[in-house]
Amino acid sequence: MGGPWANFSVAALNTESIYIDFWAKMPDAKEGFKFCKIFGQKNSPVGYADATFQTDYTDVAQGGFVMVGFGDGTNTINDGENIISLDDGPNMNIGRATGTATVLTPQMSYFMPSDWGTSWHHFRIHVRFNSGTSSANEISNGEIYFEIDGKVYVKATGLYNRNPQNGPIDYIGLFGWAQNDPQPFDIWYDNVVISTGGFASGPEL
Repeated sequence: MGGPWANFSVAALNTESIYIDFWAKMPDAKEGFKFCKIFGQKNSPVGYADATFQTDYTDVAQGGFVMVGFGDGTNTINDGENIISLDDGPNMNIGRATGTATVLTPQMSYFMPSDWGTSWHHFRIHVRFNSGTSSANEISNGEIYFEIDGKVYVKATGLYNRNPQNGPIDYIGLFGWAQNDPQPFDIWYDNVVISTGGFASGPEL
């Protein structure tokens, strides 16, 4: 376990909405790790809001993408308690916005380990934290968007995805923690653009 870390601070932007546009490849062994994480500012001693886009390490599709994890803000320790399954399967659990949020998984399938091949893939991620500074005024307007090679895998709106005690977005984490991997692997990133004004490569699909 373990791995390198590449953290990009966006705290100075004081934003609750971030767009991440980049290319990546996993040319050899396909393994599980925290591919991209969005962390909220720690305004309480132990709390943070985040969304996690990870490659699978549970043997469901080792090295592929099967879900997006996030926390619905029930607690200030707000991590990956809730998930959106890329195949809209039985593990869908979006927490407090169940029944009111709109969650689309247009591909209705995982991005499988074999889909990586050896070539580069284009990723676009958008996360917006839901608004509010207290439980009395918070609004379920959080968003999560995940696109690979021009195919939308997740488009979710109307979410709760932060605790109101936690602040705006703090930093973006790439590489991250690797887990349960039977062999070494390589992951490459290129042309990473982080923005508050939309994707560098064009509008959301």
